[in-house]
Amino acid sequence: MMKKRKQKKAEKIDPLARRWNAAVGKWKRVLWLTHWRIDTSIQDRQDATPNVSAATPASFGTIAQADTISCYRQSEIKLTRGSIASKNPKEMNESACHEVLHVVVAPYDAMVQEMLMALPQEKREGFEKWHDQAKEELVTHLQNVFIYEEAHRA
Repeated sequence: MMKKRKQKKAEKIDPLARRWNAAVGKWKRVLWLTHWRIDTSIQDRQDATPNVSAATPASFGTIAQADTISCYRQSEIKLTRGSIASKNPKEMNESACHEVLHVVVAPYDAMVQEMLMALPQEKREGFEKWHDQAKEELVTHLQNVFIYEEAHRA
């Protein structure tokens, strides 16, 4: 309970956290994840860069990491202040959509990770890179669909 109070107090002081949390909350509603607990954390330190797989292509421009425990319907989206501080509202909306979509695909991702762990080490690395790239392409495609639909609603 105390942690939540501190988080709420910090949001009152930090307009960037308020904007990010509002964008994440919006996509949580749009993507029907209101029964999930999705926490966010913005780190000020530059060395707090999200732990991204080396297999994730640099072209995806990673700004955050969503750590998800699907069976408990909990996720934490971690990012650095520098990764979103310069984003305009449109870019922040797109980034929030992308990160919340990672929560949507998390159960599938967890299943694939379990299957990959069953492979011998020498075969696993290639499949891990393929999986990471396919997952980012899927999430980015879904993001583009949702953002397009949002912009073109009648």
